[in-house]
Amino acid sequence: MTVFRRLLLLICIAGLCALVQALIIGRVDLSIEVDEWGVELNEINSWESILWVDARSRDAYEEMHHDGATHLSEDDWDTGLVDLLMEWDMDVPIIVYCDGLHCANSREIASRLRTEIGETRIYWLIGGWEVLKEVPTP
Repeated sequence: MTVFRRLLLLICIAGLCALVQALIIGRVDLSIEVDEWGVELNEINSWESILWVDARSRDAYEEMHHDGATHLSEDDWDTGLVDLLMEWDMDVPIIVYCDGLHCANSREIASRLRTEIGETRIYWLIGGWEVLKEVPTP
């Protein structure tokens, strides 16, 4: 048996063992790891002002969004960034939201904003639009 075939066999056996272990344990963790930039809605209820950024698709944003939210996605970054900077008061923190708990767009957009504009008070909303749409807007 060649070295390549042995290596391929070992990889297949390791994959099979991982699959069996997942079946025995019976659960797979699909949660998104929370970092220091992830905030829950109850943490920000006392904040005086927030600039909301909707990182969902343009269609979802146009259908419904949080009152006063600006749309910003990877697909139309340049236009969205200009709109965001026009709206943003530098004393106001930015919170980015996307579709829900398993959506990583808000986290990615928040990270890119922190890098590109050099602001540290940019957060992503844990639970995203799913939790935010339940809250009445002032």
